[in-house]
Amino acid sequence: MNRKSQGKRWYRWWLLLPAFLAAAALLWQLAVMVWELKEQRELQELVILGEEGIPDRVLEQLTNFPGVTEAFSGLELSGQLTLGDYSGPVTLWGVDLETYPFKLVSAAGEVALGDSPALVLGREALSAFEGRDGKNPSQARIAQMEESYPELSSFLQLGIWEESAGAAQPMAPGGNAGAGAGQGTVNQGASGQGATGQGAALSSGTVNQQGRPAVILGLAEGQDCYMDQEQMRRFFREAGESYQVQRVYLRVKGKQEAENLEQAAGEAGLQVSRLGEEE
Repeated sequence: MNRKSQGKRWYRWWLLLPAFLAAAALLWQLAVMVWELKEQRELQELVILGEEGIPDRVLEQLTNFPGVTEAFSGLELSGQLTLGDYSGPVTLWGVDLETYPFKLVSAAGEVALGDSPALVLGREALSAFEGRDGKNPSQARIAQMEESYPELSSFLQLGIWEESAGAAQPMAPGGNAGAGAGQGTVNQGASGQGATGQGAALSSGTVNQQGRPAVILGLAEGQDCYMDQEQMRRFFREAGESYQVQRVYLRVKGKQEAENLEQAAGEAGLQVSRLGEEE
């Protein structure tokens, strides 16, 4: 009888073993999640600005500073964007569109770029646009623009084009000026709508009163607008203008490391802010 009782007890334990293993696996997953959340809290995000540019030597020091895990540099240009019946000033940051961590909220899908400026538009910038009557768009109109921007005609006028003596000259499609990141196609992972809506504008690099026909690749959170950095460099070269990185976005692991980086950047005469605190 004792052996039978012991056998039954062992049998019950074996039946409970899967439940114990499942509970142990769950506890392990919870521990991993807590560790990952702690790591995320320790990851600091800094934006460093240089009004007169950030010299290459200083940029290299910043990107290799202890604790920096990722660095994203940006060139800056100001311009005027026309979208449908509205236009307004935009600040464009030349970044690597494939890796820069902006928050994309909408994408136009696969679009043939040609020589046209390719932009990711900050959705909050639309509220500052003006119509032909000088009025800003209503919230309802902004919502329509956000929905239909792939089909709306768009033109970009950059300050360097207005200042350049050759700004009124057409840029021959497919020529040397078209080499680089501005060619080919871009797929932002959406349904592909809008490629035909702007197709008539894509084949032309001609500058007119409104600027050059542009392509809106998608909408991102915030006021800032973005252009592929290599394409922006090309526009600088075409206009005979020099350029320098003016903003670098850094991800830094560790609170103390971030504070040390802030101090070093400040001593170098650069402006430092936490992500979301930029003016």
